[in-house]
Amino acid sequence: MTPNDTVAFHSDPRIKIVCTFFFVLLVVSGTLNVMRFSAFFLILLVVAIFSRGSLSFLFKRSLVIIPFVILVVAFLPFFSGGETVTVAGISLCIEGLQRAGTIVMKAVLSVLAAALLAGTTEFSDLLKGFEDLKVPTIMVVLVSFIYRYSSVIVEEARRMKIARDIRSRKGNLFWQARTLGTIVAQIFMRSYERSERIYQAMVTRGFTGEIQTLRQYEVTRRDVVQGVGFCTVVMVVRVVI
Repeated sequence: MTPNDTVAFHSDPRIKIVCTFFFVLLVVSGTLNVMRFSAFFLILLVVAIFSRGSLSFLFKRSLVIIPFVILVVAFLPFFSGGETVTVAGISLCIEGLQRAGTIVMKAVLSVLAAALLAGTTEFSDLLKGFEDLKVPTIMVVLVSFIYRYSSVIVEEARRMKIARDIRSRKGNLFWQARTLGTIVAQIFMRSYERSERIYQAMVTRGFTGEIQTLRQYEVTRRDVVQGVGFCTVVMVVRVVI
């Protein structure tokens, strides 16, 4: 999802970050019924269409949260008090079902908002926006390194696993579990050594801890109007519906 020619893409990332956090705050801080969920979802859908991004890509990203939500809400219908309803011979608490539904709806809206923010903002610009909003620099830099080098660490772990399996013909389950600690330790040591080399290379090239971007942003009147308009609509939905 890289709508480089859209207004949303060229908007100031600080405004988009503030609007996203405002939206998520209003979603998770209050009660959520089907009507309010539909209104919030429609707002995100309109913004996504306006950004001319891939809706399928946006929804695929939001599916990442499903396993975690299921773990959270799986037992609520069984341990909440109040009236019960029988479904396929299983007694479920109505209050628990309502809580589970509320958690699912809040999670879906929050993840969709975050995915929309990430889909309309370059990662470097997103980091720069957080830095300008006075998020601690160490946190911004750590997130930057995790994003850039997590794939390298995963690939190195995959190669080590393949090497272990070739030397042992995969071995039994107990042996694989015993060698897992060795693999984790090796990955940690190699990652530490790589981080030292990367840091020295960055310092040599003039890195001072500040995120540098090719695009320089400045809050314009259009950005303010868009941000205030979005927050106003969200607030109206929260209060009226």
